[in-house]
Amino acid sequence: MSKQNVISFLQAISNQPTLTQKLKSITCSSQLLEIAAEYGYDFTDQELLAIGPRWTKE
Repeated sequence: MSKQNVISFLQAISNQPTLTQKLKSITCSSQLLEIAAEYGYDFTDQELLAIGPRWTKE
């Protein structure tokens, strides 16, 4: 379920300008996790890393 939360969060970034703006100011993964939790997405940094590489552009 938490990996699905990562995917949903990554999709939400492109659909929510306020969320995108907040993410521009983060400096560490713990801040990202806090912001994700504020928006109702609960996952760990390990789950983010497991899913994240699929979403990065090379």
